[in-house]
Amino acid sequence: MSKLIAVIAAGVFAAGTILAADPGKCAEHVAACKDLVAKFNLSAEGNRKLFLQYLDRYQQGGCTPRLYQAVMMYADIALKTSPEPKQLETFKAGCRQIPAE
Repeated sequence: MSKLIAVIAAGVFAAGTILAADPGKCAEHVAACKDLVAKFNLSAEGNRKLFLQYLDRYQQGGCTPRLYQAVMMYADIALKTSPEPKQLETFKAGCRQIPAE
């Protein structure tokens, strides 16, 4: 049973690696997303730092779809409670998932 779990875990990791975007394109994309976050009115500076950490992890992981979902989940949390509700829509429109290469 543990071998089966190990094989499944390795397959999931390999699939995430295969779906990773071009590193240069990924870096440009994350930089654009960070520029958006810098313009947002977040309720606490800690929210901004944590948001940027999520984006860093997204880039370090190769901009995979799984990590993109984690960024979007955090965006939902951080931006829904912000004083300007349109920020969430702006982020989702400006920081769409980039296609895998």
